[in-house]
Amino acid sequence: MSKTWNHPQLGTFINDTDQDAWVQTCDLPAFNIFTWEVETDEQAGQYDLLFRKFDGEEPSATEVALALRVVANQTKLAPLVAHALWEDFNGRGPKSGMWWHDDMSQIEENFGYDDRPCPKSPDDLLSAMRFTGVTIREPSEGAAAPLAELTFAAVFEEEHCVGILTDGDKIIGTGYMHDVEPFES
Repeated sequence: MSKTWNHPQLGTFINDTDQDAWVQTCDLPAFNIFTWEVETDEQAGQYDLLFRKFDGEEPSATEVALALRVVANQTKLAPLVAHALWEDFNGRGPKSGMWWHDDMSQIEENFGYDDRPCPKSPDDLLSAMRFTGVTIREPSEGAAAPLAELTFAAVFEEEHCVGILTDGDKIIGTGYMHDVEPFES
């Protein structure tokens, strides 16, 4: 099995068997709008892009196309994250099944642990989250296509962190990092 995989647009990936993924750093500067606990020595706009592959096989053409769509649409996707969470916090839109759905009082309490006032708009989430990367997930059982998970550290969910599912065009789920599922129908 190869230890590296090259893609002409995404670069050279390393087969990281500890993470069961192909890993590469990728330019995603649009996600710099999330600023919570960003270290000054972090390379701005550089984030991990992982293709989760439990069998070690190289990413499929469909998975690569999804990664390229996320990269191409990053300027659109980044603000959609805060908007989707805001709607979920306020009980609007599709249900995530998460504790935070329609529970601004708990959100306020969690923000208070960091000495922050309760958020009043989606923009207040930008300084309360830090983008950590993108994982292209293999299609789950019954799913027709792979999904991308945008991962975040967050003031309001420090223990489990936050995962945001996307098809590269829209947000289709919010939840715990690595456990997030599409919104309930």
